[in-house]
Amino acid sequence: MSADARARFLAEVGARPPQRRLPLVGGVLGRVFDTPAVLLGELPPAQVLAAAVLVGRSLPGGAELAGDDPALAAAALPAPATVEVAGLALEAVTIIADRGLIAEPVGATPADRLLTELRAVLIDSLRAAPRGTPSPA
Repeated sequence: MSADARARFLAEVGARPPQRRLPLVGGVLGRVFDTPAVLLGELPPAQVLAAAVLVGRSLPGGAELAGDDPALAAAALPAPATVEVAGLALEAVTIIADRGLIAEPVGATPADRLLTELRAVLIDSLRAAPRGTPSPA
């Protein structure tokens, strides 16, 4: 995972007021959903994975994703992500995993384990929430 891209993105998210973080995170994930090729150019996979991890950490069962990471904690979303954003995060994680775009550990967590755990949290959240409502707290 590119530490620089991840660190810059998390600092940008963390610098925003908490209520303005989800639109930034959702925007990154939405770009990947609309145009997956941005992962090969404009958006570093590390940035996209960081966005997906922020979403996952906001959902039930996801608080410990990627371990005790001060940068993730400082950029935390103030409330559970919406079903729509959780779906975008799942799509982004699937693209990253399917294309093998992240092979380095994320903090102390091996990348393959993080991707598996993140997918499980996102899927559980999507299954538990009706469409058009926030994910369960």
